[in-house]
Amino acid sequence: MKTIFKYGLALGMLSTTSIAHAAPSWSGHYEYGEDGGSTAGGTSIFITHELHIWKGKNGFEAHIEANGYQTYKDYTCTAKANGNTLNIYFVKAIMPEMYFGGKRGDLVFKLERKMVKGKEVFVTVWGKYEPVTKEVYPAREVAFIRKTKSR
Repeated sequence: MKTIFKYGLALGMLSTTSIAHAAPSWSGHYEYGEDGGSTAGGTSIFITHELHIWKGKNGFEAHIEANGYQTYKDYTCTAKANGNTLNIYFVKAIMPEMYFGGKRGDLVFKLERKMVKGKEVFVTVWGKYEPVTKEVYPAREVAFIRKTKSR
C-alpha cells in the first residue's frame, strides 16, 4: 500500500510540474524600436518603446514608456494572459498631458506568442496605443522583442 501511495504521489508531482511548464511566463523586458525614417530636414524619426511586465498580487502588471522624436509616453497597465495571448490594459498615464485619450480598462495592445522557425516571437495587435508612424508598422507584425526574461 505504501508503494502505491509513493508511486501515486510521485506521478502527481510530475503532472503538476508538466502543467507549470506548459504555461510560459510573460514576465520580462520587451523593446520595440520604431524607425520612421527622417524628416525633410534630415532629422531621424526614431522612437523606442519599452514594455516591462511582472507578476503582481492580482495578476500581471505592466509599464510602457516611449521616448524619441517628438514623443514621450509613460503608462501604468495591467495585463491578462489567455493562452498564447497577453492583453495589456490601461490604468493611468504618468503625465496626463501625454495621454493617448483612452480610459482605464481600455485595451492598449496585445501580444500573441508564436514560434517562427523555432524562435519565440511576439506579434503585436495594436489597440488604443499605436506606433507614432503607424503606416510603417501595421498590426499583426512582430514589434516588441523580449530582451530579458524574468520570473
